[in-house]
Amino acid sequence: MLDASNPDVIIMHLGTNDCWQNVKISEIMKAYTKLVGQMRENNPNIIIVVAQIIPLHPDDKINYAANVNALNKELPGWAAELTTKASPIYVCDQYTGFDVDVDTYDGAHPSQTGSQKICDNWYKALVPILSGNVPEPTEIPKPTQTPEPTEIPKPTSVTAGLVLEATTSNWVVAIQWQLGLRMILIKLLQIGH
Repeated sequence: MLDASNPDVIIMHLGTNDCWQNVKISEIMKAYTKLVGQMRENNPNIIIVVAQIIPLHPDDKINYAANVNALNKELPGWAAELTTKASPIYVCDQYTGFDVDVDTYDGAHPSQTGSQKICDNWYKALVPILSGNVPEPTEIPKPTQTPEPTEIPKPTSVTAGLVLEATTSNWVVAIQWQLGLRMILIKLLQIGH
């Protein structure tokens, strides 16, 4: 699949089913690491954006919140450890502000409001990365520096609450969450190339 599409940017929202099935966090992280290796084998300069996954509560069989929280807690350190200058890994918080009772239709799968929140979070994460307005992943911001505010472009179109498209100075970003298919389609078009 990577060879066919040859992506420059990949977003990952993976681990929900693993948390649902009570898979050990260490096993999930091994799978994430294997995927990163495969992605970098295909493109050594790939940019990876990994989600801290949405809450999960389909039933009361196990403590899903503990599993999701443990995975989400692990991700920033894992990303920092595997980040390289050529192939950075960024973390996108999909968890904060997502209400499993309102934003899913069954405790696991996003409703229209949940899908919109997911699209909005991907958008907020991707625009600075694609605009070059984020620090190098290996840089540690100095506590005394206050970064200049960066204006995130307003979407140029929103359709059915599930499609978001915006244009930066260098990129056109279109994000579409497809209900039922549980996939996000992102089109990135570098302007002038």
